[in-house]
Amino acid sequence: MSLRNKIDRFLDSQALQSSLRAALQRNKLYNSKEEMRVSCAAKGTSFSEKDYDTTKEIFRREWKKLLQATGRKYRTGKVQFDEYFQDLLNMQKQIQGYISGLGPTPTSYFQRFKFSHAQKSFSLYVKYRWCQHGWCNQEAPPPPFFPLDREILGQLNTRLGNRNTIQGPWTEIDPEDFKKCRDMEEPAEGWAEWELGQWNEIFTDEAEDDNGESE
Repeated sequence: MSLRNKIDRFLDSQALQSSLRAALQRNKLYNSKEEMRVSCAAKGTSFSEKDYDTTKEIFRREWKKLLQATGRKYRTGKVQFDEYFQDLLNMQKQIQGYISGLGPTPTSYFQRFKFSHAQKSFSLYVKYRWCQHGWCNQEAPPPPFFPLDREILGQLNTRLGNRNTIQGPWTEIDPEDFKKCRDMEEPAEGWAEWELGQWNEIFTDEAEDDNGESE
C-alpha cells in the first residue's frame, strides 16, 4: 500500500469516528446499560452486557460502511441538494430498518435513529473528507450543504432574518424542516465554504479565549 493510501485510510477512519461522535452528542440513540438492566428486571428477563457491547460495535461498523458507500460520489462529482437530501432520507430509512431487523432484544438497546442522526453524521463526514482532500492538494467538489449544530443553526437563522427560519434544536430537525434549506439563497462562495468560515470564526475565537491569547 502506498503512503498516500495509508494516509487516506487514516484520515478516513478519523473522519468516521468524529462524525459518529458528533451525531450522538446531545442526540441520544442508545439506551444505557443501567436503563437496560432496569427494563429487563421489570420484565423478568436477563441483561447481557457482552451482547449489548457487541451489538453496538457491529452497528457502528455498519453505520460507518454506509457513510463511506454513500459518500464516494461526493468525492468525484458535484452533488446537488435534492440528491443529497434523498441520500439523507435513504440513510435514515436504511439504518432504522437495520435496527428494527436485529430482533426484539438487540432492538431494545436503541432508540429511534432520527433524521438529525443521518444529517449530522453524513454531512460532517463529507465535510471532513472535502477538507482533507484540499489539505492534500487534491481537487474535490464542495459538499452541497453542511452539518447543522446549535451554533451554525443560529448563524443560518441570523442570515435568513425572519424569513423561513428553522426552529428548535438541531437534534429535533426533521425532513420537513430541512427542506427549507433547499430554497435558501446560497452565498456567493457556496454553502460549504460559508459554513467553514462561520465555524472557524466561532470556534477559533473560543479556542483563543480558552488559551488566554485573544485580545
